[in-house]
Amino acid sequence: MKKFLVLLAALLAASLAWYGCTEGKASETSSKKGLAPLPSLREDELFNEDLVYDFLFDQHERNTDSVEARSKEVQLKAVDLLQNKKQVEESIPLFISSLKIFPSAKTYKLLGDAYFQKHQFQKAQAAYNLAIRLQYQPLGETYFNMACMETETEYGDVGGLLQLAFRNGFSDSTRFVSEPYLKNFRGSRTYSALFMKHFSADQARRNPHFQAFLFSFPTLSLPYSMPESEVGAADYKNDLAYEYSDFIEEMENVSFGRDVSNVFIAEGILAETPSYIVLLYKSVEMYAVYPPVYTMMASYHASTGELIDKKVFACNCSAESVQVGRFDGSTITVEQKERVWESPITEVSIEKNKIKEYRTKSTTHYTIEANGRFKNLTEVAQ
Repeated sequence: MKKFLVLLAALLAASLAWYGCTEGKASETSSKKGLAPLPSLREDELFNEDLVYDFLFDQHERNTDSVEARSKEVQLKAVDLLQNKKQVEESIPLFISSLKIFPSAKTYKLLGDAYFQKHQFQKAQAAYNLAIRLQYQPLGETYFNMACMETETEYGDVGGLLQLAFRNGFSDSTRFVSEPYLKNFRGSRTYSALFMKHFSADQARRNPHFQAFLFSFPTLSLPYSMPESEVGAADYKNDLAYEYSDFIEEMENVSFGRDVSNVFIAEGILAETPSYIVLLYKSVEMYAVYPPVYTMMASYHASTGELIDKKVFACNCSAESVQVGRFDGSTITVEQKERVWESPITEVSIEKNKIKEYRTKSTTHYTIEANGRFKNLTEVAQ
């Protein structure tokens, strides 16, 4: 280990200088001092740091260019598969073949990227570790990917790795706020602090915690409606972290404490202006016999995330009551409806019953005012 650390800088400098001097020329000799070429590393040796260090040290003693050249040719084929043709699985054996010929820092990094994309995180971690040990640069993206993988472990230091990512040049603000692996971490104060510190003053003026919250919501296409068939639906892949209780006050008021009885789901962005943003989110009570599902429309100040107004947009309110909603771009219409069953639910269970029809009981129209509040047009008309 020690002899590698002492000679690594010399190895890299000598290799680059020697390669520059001999590029475009026929190799004068296959080895230095008449030493025989080294056998390739075996695949089971590629992640043994001591064996890799010894191989590189001994290769430096021979100072051969053909070995690195052959390794590079294979690496480039693998890069083409990974980055251009998006054939991740097919690229991995080629990266391994390249490493067996000559274990370079860049190839370890690229192999780590391939394993990362395949969600093979232990292998990705091992490859990235070797890339770091061999002083691969720049390391910003590598540390960012490692932070993403740490979100899959119970005690991962996500914040520490993200700080290393920024310290090593990571600057992709789009990925920072959109990376799915960081979905739950975006609710943390560490995430907000990193956002404030590393991105533009314009971005920093906007509440980073709120911006992270917003990124959970897709933009909805207009006209948008939520009919009877969808009021009780819940896509749990879009569930919101409870750290966003700053923006969803119901998170602090669930019946059995936070994160136990209710799940909150991002439905989408209904309307957006420079002054306000209107979001739809669902609240699902998990332990009811016929789970109530409320879809709330909530307006927020676009920069601070302060709640302006909130109404029920739709709901699977109970076994006998629903509310549907629609928005055409100017008017929000909500209808309270009675769900009529073929047989009384007191006599025939819901599982064995059938819905006969929905009867409209009342209709309310809203418009969104310039300040983001919901104005009840029905009351004004009356």
